[in-house]
Amino acid sequence: MSCPPASYSFRALEAALPLELLPSFHRSFLGFCGIPAAGMPLRRVAQRVEAELKRLVAAGRLPAGDPGDACLSAQLASEWPDLPDFLAYLTSPP
Repeated sequence: MSCPPASYSFRALEAALPLELLPSFHRSFLGFCGIPAAGMPLRRVAQRVEAELKRLVAAGRLPAGDPGDACLSAQLASEWPDLPDFLAYLTSPP
């Protein structure tokens, strides 16, 4: 999926991150959604991420369609304080 300028594909961001950062990324996302995920098992974290993406679509905060491939708008991204740390991986070489 191609996102408009100043927005970010959740799946593209996941794919750009090194594997060892995915748990931190997902826990950060859940923290942004107000869900404490520090001690949560990884499988549960993954389930909650998908549920929260769907909830954001249902609430109109993400565009309809595949919630996981939704574009995070600049406004929504600005509310997630850890996101800039992860966005660097979209532009840096592997």
